[in-house]
Amino acid sequence: MTITRSGMVGWVARGILAAAWAGGLAWGTAWADDLPVSLSDYPRIIKRDLPKMQPGRGVRLGVLRLHPTFQTTAEYDDNIRLSPSDEKEDIVFTQMPGVMGEAGFGRHRVTGGYWAEIINFADESEENAVNHIANGSVNFDLGHLGVKVTDGMENTTSRLFNEDSSRDRLFLNAAGVRARYDRPKWVFEGGVKNNRTEHRLASRDVDDRTENVASLLIGRKVASKTTLFAEGVGGHVNYDSNTSNADHRYWQASLGFAYQAFSQKWDEDTDSLERDTEGRSRLRATVKVGFQDRQLSDVGGQGHKADFENVVADAVLEYRPKPLESITLGYLRAPEISTFGSNEWYRTDKVTLSWKKRLLRKLYAIPRFSWQRHDYPEPSTISGVTARREDDLLQFQGELRYEPRVDPKTGEAWVWAGLFYTFRNRDSDFDTLDFDNSRVGVKIGFSY
Repeated sequence: MTITRSGMVGWVARGILAAAWAGGLAWGTAWADDLPVSLSDYPRIIKRDLPKMQPGRGVRLGVLRLHPTFQTTAEYDDNIRLSPSDEKEDIVFTQMPGVMGEAGFGRHRVTGGYWAEIINFADESEENAVNHIANGSVNFDLGHLGVKVTDGMENTTSRLFNEDSSRDRLFLNAAGVRARYDRPKWVFEGGVKNNRTEHRLASRDVDDRTENVASLLIGRKVASKTTLFAEGVGGHVNYDSNTSNADHRYWQASLGFAYQAFSQKWDEDTDSLERDTEGRSRLRATVKVGFQDRQLSDVGGQGHKADFENVVADAVLEYRPKPLESITLGYLRAPEISTFGSNEWYRTDKVTLSWKKRLLRKLYAIPRFSWQRHDYPEPSTISGVTARREDDLLQFQGELRYEPRVDPKTGEAWVWAGLFYTFRNRDSDFDTLDFDNSRVGVKIGFSY
């Protein structure tokens, strides 16, 4: 499915509604207490963390409830072009107004949102950008059966962190349908999705592509807090032009388990979430390991490029030592589509660690750390050096966050302010791709 510019404008004009695939709102009333496993969002092309809708808040207009949201950021950036040399510093101001909406029709629900991200540089005005993000879903609750239709869009201009540091203009669209059938100890879920990636620069037109994916998950509850599951995925990547890129066909099979034993309740006296005192655990984890076979088509004049046949994995572990505090550890091993040189993919191994520590009643320290290694299968030549590229990407962020207003139903802040520092580093086999980047700033926001 190709989305044209006029189609994108139509998206924005209609002000689409809802939550993205991953981390979205509940599918429906009947699914609120179901088994804690669901289809993964693989492959996920829209990766933004957007403000969350606050249940019970917002402005009601008939059957529609609107939730305004806004965030402003001012930061100092010591290397805005992510360059290994000739670093350029600047002050960057970002405003992000948006609106989310929800409407219920019996047990069915429509939700969604639109955001504009306005970025202004104090000195380097050629780096300015206005980005648009929107997503939407319709949730049908049919008792044990639930159906969810989603679509998400992002039209953005930014410098890339994963493969190079070039300034790129991207249009991304992710649409899909999922169906889920739940019984007390069983869950069956299937879905199809369509991912569209378009580069708005003429020099990158050869990288425009469409990816179609079908997935199936079966889960079985084997203990009070433990569910075993199996997941299968099949997909096809089709480039608009095969002058330099090969089409992909792949399948993936995984086995895993989910353990969930959170038990918290709102304490009216302390105005906070408190852990239930019945001796229940404060831990949840999802671990999945599998195998992916990805076969590439031939490209004229280049022969057959390397296929991917390897182990994949995805794991998340969250521990809550105290109410409103959490420690989260994650690991991901998977292939990602590449646009570097003659490579069609690279394998990423990524480790993430975050900690939300309560210092005072409404003040939190939130350190976040991530490390990634990218391994490329095909040799490339840059500045006379020929090698198989291997990158190490390191990122650290420390945030001091003040949350004066917290939603009593979810424990999520709907007003916040914070100071932050971010450090990013890429260490590549090619020196011209290395960089260090530090940013420090302040942000204020709300989601009502």
